[in-house]
Amino acid sequence: MSLRPLDRDVKSLLTKLLINHRAFFSKEGVLNSEGRKLFERIARLIVREHPERKEVISKTRKNPTLRSVFQIATMFMEEDEVYELLYTDLSNNTMLSDKNYP
Repeated sequence: MSLRPLDRDVKSLLTKLLINHRAFFSKEGVLNSEGRKLFERIARLIVREHPERKEVISKTRKNPTLRSVFQIATMFMEEDEVYELLYTDLSNNTMLSDKNYP
């Protein structure tokens, strides 16, 4: 998947959000305040570069769940890559269970 420079920034920020999902999402799978701050950076970049995606960003702002962020992430990276970011515990390189994930 070939990405434009701004899209690479979006992918990098989404990667940060997904790898650290335990810090940025509540146990219920909803963005917490720090997660919302990071998501807003991502959202601004996406809307600036891809105004046609404003509707999906608006829906995610209203319902900031892991599932909705997952859908946005799949616009910028392969679905398998998104799953890998979610399920891999980077501290010990093990796969996590799929509880509470898309």
